[in-house]
Order: sequence, then C-alpha cells, then structure tokens
Amino acid sequence: MPLRRKSDQTSLVEESEIQEKISRAKRTQPSLVLIAGKPLGKRFPITPPQIVIGRSSDVEVSIDSPHISRKHAILKVQDGKIIVEDLGSTNGTFVNDAKIGHPVILKEGDHIRCGKTIFKFLPKGSVEAFYHEDIHGMAHTDGLTKVFNRMYFLDCLRIEYARARNLGGNLCVIMLDIDHFKDINDTYGHQAGDYILQETCRIIKTNILRSEDQIGRYGGEEFTILLTDTPLHEGSDVAERVRKAIESYSFEFEDKKIDVTISAGIATLTEEDDDPVEIIRRADEALYDAKRSGRNRVVAK
Repeated sequence: MPLRRKSDQTSLVEESEIQEKISRAKRTQPSLVLIAGKPLGKRFPITPPQIVIGRSSDVEVSIDSPHISRKHAILKVQDGKIIVEDLGSTNGTFVNDAKIGHPVILKEGDHIRCGKTIFKFLPKGSVEAFYHEDIHGMAHTDGLTKVFNRMYFLDCLRIEYARARNLGGNLCVIMLDIDHFKDINDTYGHQAGDYILQETCRIIKTNILRSEDQIGRYGGEEFTILLTDTPLHEGSDVAERVRKAIESYSFEFEDKKIDVTISAGIATLTEEDDDPVEIIRRADEALYDAKRSGRNRVVAK
C-alpha cells in the first residue's frame, strides 16, 4: 500500500483512493491552473467551443487585475487541440515567456502569462489537476470546519463585489456568531466546541446554501456568508432559515444534548460603497445589534 508523508509522520493511503483519483482524472476536461495570481491554485475547465480570459466579469476566466485587459486572450477547442490567441490586449499574451502574435497550440505544462497572472495548461485526463486541487484546498480552507478561511473569503468577496459593480447586481453578506460559545467550551470542553463549529457549517452548507453561495470562517466562532445576485430581503430570509435550522437541530456530544443558537447580521451592496470591506463592516454592526438585543435573532442593515 502506498505511503503518504506529512511532516515527520507517515500514514497509509488506500489503493482505492488512488484509483478513484485516476478514474476521475480520465474524465476531467483540459484546464488552466492559476499558478501566479489570485485565486492561487484555482482550476478553470476549458469547455468547448472556447473560453475567454479577461478582467471583465462576463468572461469564463475572470481575473481582477489591472494588468489584464477586459478581454485579454481566448482559448479555442479545435479537433482535440487547445489553441490560445491574444485578443489585442494592452500587455500581450505570453506562452512560455514568448509573446504570441498568432494562435498557438498548447502542449501539456505550457505556461500562459497575461499581465502578472500565470496559468499552467493541463490536458484532458491529467492527474496533476487533482494535486493542484489539493493544494488549493489546503491554502484556502479552514482545517477544522472545511469552509473557506478568512483570507480566501475576502478574495472571493472582492471578485464578486467587482462583478456586481460592473453588472449592477445585488450582493449580500451575512455575519453570524454562535451565541455563548465560551460557555459551551467551559461547560462541555473544547472538543465539544469543535464539534459545534463543524456541525454548524455542515448544516448550513448542506441544507441551506446554493452551490454559488460561499461561507467562510472569519475568526473563532464567527462566520461569513456571501450571497451573490441576492437582494436584501432574500438575504434576510436565508439568514433566518440558518437561525431556525441551528436552533432546531439536536446537537449531541458524548451523549450530552447541547442547545445552540446563532445571531446574525446582514448587509447589502449600496451605491455609496467604494470598498467591499464596507459591506463587512455594516454586517458586523448588524450582528452586534442582534447580540445586544437578546441574541438568537437576525438584524439587517
């Protein structure tokens, strides 16, 4: 059985796990993996007939960078080959550090540079895609709860903020906090507290959020939820569903039932906002108001 090494520890990897990854790799589409820039390690499938790289929010590979043109480069799927072509960008498109002036057929491992952003091309069936997925997950995921960490959540918020600004869309941020969490830790122990955090995130991700919604651990027992294309009244409904789901769930740790509630604040994008941090600030103020007014409630700003 193969071995996996982590630090100075050695653990066993099931043969079935390796075979599953190989099987999945055979079904994967060709893709670009971001190896320099944000979000680092993200994989973008190259879907027929073509995808466009650019700063615009309405392209398939949208990168929020001032060094990338709104529509910078195009990748076409033709006769089983992937062809990259510059779209008259300001800073040019480079393949393996050579500026291209005509369409180029990509080979496995080629680097495509647009401004200061660099992608690596992986053909169909590349097992390496899953390596990059693992790295991406470890860099951007909270180890305990398996939701996004704070840094990556804020990166996602900035991307969606720019998209909403460009397209005139709605955007909501929910900040929620587990009520009296210190008391839970003091009464039942920190392992029970970890269980509460994990279960809370699982309930929200599994039962309430859409696939395009994003949740992150902002710090301690505080979490943030990003709802795209969502007006404030709909976002408030989501926050209330989260509150009711946590209040009614039967949390049990080591045969002990633990009553858990959350408080939540929600804010939406306004015309006056000039930075996505403003939405976070208002949602945090609303959360504080929910706490101050008795907890186990939702307040909108």
